[in-house]
Amino acid sequence: WLKPFGFKPLWPTPFWPPNRACITTLEVALPNMGGSNSIEFFANVRSTSVPGKKCIMSSSLDDLTPPLSPKGFMDAVLEYLRWPMEPGAETVLKDVTYIEHDGKRDFEVKVLLDGASLDKHGMGRGDGIDRVRRWKRVKVSEDQMCVSWVDFVPEPTFGQWVDKVTGEDGERITVTMLKNPHRIEVVAQTKNGTYLSGEQFKVAFSLFLEERIKEAQEKAQNLVTARVGPSMQEEGAESVIVESLDNFIDYDKFFEFYLSVTRDQVSAVPNAIITEPREGEFFATNMRSRVTHRVAFNSKAGQLSYTKEDGQSNVLGATHLRLHKRPLVLEAWYINGRGERSAAMHLARAVQKEANVSLQRARSMLGALGIQRPCCVSRAGAAA
Repeated sequence: WLKPFGFKPLWPTPFWPPNRACITTLEVALPNMGGSNSIEFFANVRSTSVPGKKCIMSSSLDDLTPPLSPKGFMDAVLEYLRWPMEPGAETVLKDVTYIEHDGKRDFEVKVLLDGASLDKHGMGRGDGIDRVRRWKRVKVSEDQMCVSWVDFVPEPTFGQWVDKVTGEDGERITVTMLKNPHRIEVVAQTKNGTYLSGEQFKVAFSLFLEERIKEAQEKAQNLVTARVGPSMQEEGAESVIVESLDNFIDYDKFFEFYLSVTRDQVSAVPNAIITEPREGEFFATNMRSRVTHRVAFNSKAGQLSYTKEDGQSNVLGATHLRLHKRPLVLEAWYINGRGERSAAMHLARAVQKEANVSLQRARSMLGALGIQRPCCVSRAGAAA
């Protein structure tokens, strides 16, 4: 029921993943970044780290293109676990609590969804009660290249309503990077002690692993990185900041290519056609969910906003970006439907990816020749 907001469980459910029970090989592709690979995951394999038990295990990671650093993969897993949110989930997000028990080696993270927002979109219980989407205690062993966590609310049910949460230990997951050759091992244990290693669990959890592999490969190719820091736009606030852009590109070209990447995102909205009502604006509406994705931009001012609206034109949330000229720095922040501003790590991940894809496009042959992909259909052309 939370899928319209981008949520998906890491554990198999009757509704997720859809029609994928027969999948045995996952294709990991990096569009616009160069390269692709085929990684196979195996069910019911004898565990190396827990003798006598079964696990799921990947094929060798040593010959992938682009290359995959074992440490880079584990870092991607940890980065996600420190802020376990899906893209677009800000619409109903209330709070993320992060507590370090022993530095970065032992931490706890809890994701809380806003009950009033869930009710507003027909996904709540009707009484405004909040929902704990995820609550995990994570422990890291860098020497053993191992990350383990316990869930205090179940993944298959998208968490629990706050008045149903007990805080008792639930499922346990251990992800280990094996050597010679490098392989990913996943040992999963349910609340009652049963080990999960079958085909259904393999298919569901492999989707999570695939995303982390792609993130690690992309990060290895990144030209710039994003961080959360003091806003350049609003005193006392925080923003996502991407610096050093002028080492690779000029102001006009970066804005054009970033806008091109944003347009591609809007073009990917299901069951929708892009409309450009006026210069500096385009949008697309998903005819099933009735959610409108609206982009407004001003290249001279270096401003771009990406807003989502429901069927009654109520703002669900908006990402705002500002491109500063001297030095060339990209700044981004998010404002939810309640008007609250934030700049969290999941936004940093998204902006970092978009900035690097923009730079990759600019460094392509067309970019080197100064030929830019048209970003927006002109109003005259659209009318014709």
